[in-house]
Amino acid sequence: TLEGATALAERVRALLADEPVRSGAIAIPITASFGVREFDPDTDDDRITVEVDEALYSAKRSGRDRVVASPRGRIPPPAHVLGATM
Repeated sequence: TLEGATALAERVRALLADEPVRSGAIAIPITASFGVREFDPDTDDDRITVEVDEALYSAKRSGRDRVVASPRGRIPPPAHVLGATM
């Protein structure tokens, strides 16, 4: 489910944040942004990829170090998926 994927990504994000990388006496904090989407076998793989990618970039644009979920069909398909030419 979307809720399960979001919760898993949030746990991974929190685990990374809790364990800084150490270089000698220096602790380097780790942050991670995730985009998640529920799998739908009736949706084209390219569209799912676009929606997940947009969710990831939304997380980065909104401050990074967060998880953004993309509900099915939220992002309009790109022109190349619709078969449009430029």
